[in-house]
Amino acid sequence: MEYAGACYHVINRGNYRRWVFEHEGTKEAFEVCLAEAVVRFGWLVHGWVVMGNHFHVAVQTPEANLCRGMQWLQTTFVTKFNRLRSEHGHLFQGRYRAILTQPGEALGRVCRYIDLNPVRARIATVETLETYRHGSFRRLMSPKERPAWLDVRTTLRETGGLADNPTGRQAYRNCLAWLADEINAGRAPEYQGLSCGWAIGDDEFKQDLRLRF
Repeated sequence: MEYAGACYHVINRGNYRRWVFEHEGTKEAFEVCLAEAVVRFGWLVHGWVVMGNHFHVAVQTPEANLCRGMQWLQTTFVTKFNRLRSEHGHLFQGRYRAILTQPGEALGRVCRYIDLNPVRARIATVETLETYRHGSFRRLMSPKERPAWLDVRTTLRETGGLADNPTGRQAYRNCLAWLADEINAGRAPEYQGLSCGWAIGDDEFKQDLRLRF
């Protein structure tokens, strides 16, 4: 489902859950391709993370061009990957999953979910999360490292109306620490299912999509 201004939670995994992004250089190469795709297709990214065998991107498309952009992104990266590794064949398990996401609270929830991926995978804690180089959290916390196409305003605004300043960013870190504990204790059911289904949002949002498509 594509339309101007749509927001998506985009996910893909390595074929057979292969560790596509096992090395730092591979993660960096994917991020370079992502940055080029964002500029080429005029996207706005609200959050992203590259893990060992998968990636997440919260992206908004001012034009209805997610399919064209994702095809370019994945084809470009796979071509580079296979050329460098002298390999052939499919790298990802399929096309990709793009879950339509309602702007506002639902999109903010997805961004927090994305930022917490390294914590849930136990390769970082919230205290050390800023040292994980391959995601949006580091750039949210360090504005000087932030690309022009990353918009952190939704993430902060939908986390208690926080401002993009040192106080607001520290409050966001504190919120992630609390949220990580809630998720681990099973007390945050609203963070279940954010990587599956076809839409994330309230019933009115989903009904509008059904009528539109």
